[in-house]
Amino acid sequence: MKAKLIYIWELGTSSFWLLPLAISFSLGLVAVGLVTLDTQVDIDATGIWQFILPKGEDAARSVLSTVATAILGVAGTVFSITLVVLTLAASQFGSRLVQNFMDDRLNQLVLGLYTGTFIYCIIVLQTVRSDGEMNFIPKISIGFLLFLAILGIILLVYFIHHVSVNIQAEHVIAETSKRLDRSLKNLYPEKLGEDIHEGNWENNLRPFIESHPLKTSIGTTSTGYLQAIAFKELMGICTDNDLVVELVLKPGDFAVKDQHCMKVASYHSISDKVKEKLIKTLAFGPVRTSTQDAEFAFHQMVEIASRALSPGINDPFTAITCLDNLTAPLSRLAKLNFPSPFRSDKQGRLRVVTKPESFKGFLDASFNQIRQFGKGVPSVLIRLMENLCTLYEFADDSEKRAEIKRHAEMVWRTGNEFFTEKNDIEDLKVKFDYFE
Repeated sequence: MKAKLIYIWELGTSSFWLLPLAISFSLGLVAVGLVTLDTQVDIDATGIWQFILPKGEDAARSVLSTVATAILGVAGTVFSITLVVLTLAASQFGSRLVQNFMDDRLNQLVLGLYTGTFIYCIIVLQTVRSDGEMNFIPKISIGFLLFLAILGIILLVYFIHHVSVNIQAEHVIAETSKRLDRSLKNLYPEKLGEDIHEGNWENNLRPFIESHPLKTSIGTTSTGYLQAIAFKELMGICTDNDLVVELVLKPGDFAVKDQHCMKVASYHSISDKVKEKLIKTLAFGPVRTSTQDAEFAFHQMVEIASRALSPGINDPFTAITCLDNLTAPLSRLAKLNFPSPFRSDKQGRLRVVTKPESFKGFLDASFNQIRQFGKGVPSVLIRLMENLCTLYEFADDSEKRAEIKRHAEMVWRTGNEFFTEKNDIEDLKVKFDYFE
């Protein structure tokens, strides 16, 4: 259930409905609260307030209706600008990058403020009375409305500036790079029990699991991408029921309904209730997300570079910028000791085996497509070779260095085959000689 809640929360916070709806509802409550306060407190509009607050019921209605009409028109303009930006993002950077624009909290805040201000005006407008027996002007509420109107104008100016900056390729790449960094922090389940390093667990895993008399495979209940795993909850279930669970999938993998997603070894039969609890630790959805899927963030950056190298766009500078921003997180991974996939409880007993990530997988996801699409662009392949040289310096073991060198050899063969200018080939060879 926790994994499903993680997915629902991510879905809501990256949408145009949750935060705007929350702000609109909140401003509606504020309107009710301030009107109630107006009924208890009579404000004497003296001094500077006599020039700000309305003196009569007709003036109060005029202010409220004018602001409501204007703010609704501005809200329509903001929605139109947002849709134009989403269209440009989808066409220029790819549909997967649209989600990044939807995640922007300022866009959600502006939409929520305008819709909420309109609701605020409608609620307060209904309370103005001038029927002879009862005259009521909600002065405090109207004073707060003037504050909301001024805030709306300020946010509109900043929103236009913000949108203008957001559609620039450099900014999109920088923001995607930040998302990638955040995703890497969630890459490994550090809090999933204890990390087992002692002994050759990889070779001893099968005999260990075979010592459990009962083996059960659990299938998925839906089709889609694995988006999140509730690691703490999974460890708790395994510990409470004396189980060893091997995860067949990792976040980002696609599964069809009833496909085996985990293997369970136990000393006793597993009830349907326990199986249901185990499967609920996995959240599946129709699309990949960057919540626990760091490789997806790499794919987003690669998609920008691939589109930039397409004949219709032909923008190698954007592709080079993507390469530079991919090299930074890869350099950290090159120095990282990847955690063991074998996780134990506090008593040191093996409980969960995760599907491991590898430096090779991230390297392939980052550079394969860019090399393939940039085969006829010398500046891109030369920069790719330079970045591989940088990664080679950061690599802390022979296995990672061998993977980096393998990519360098592929870049060299691609350039040697497709470059038509002798000097370009020589420049690439000088960079490649670093690996000799």
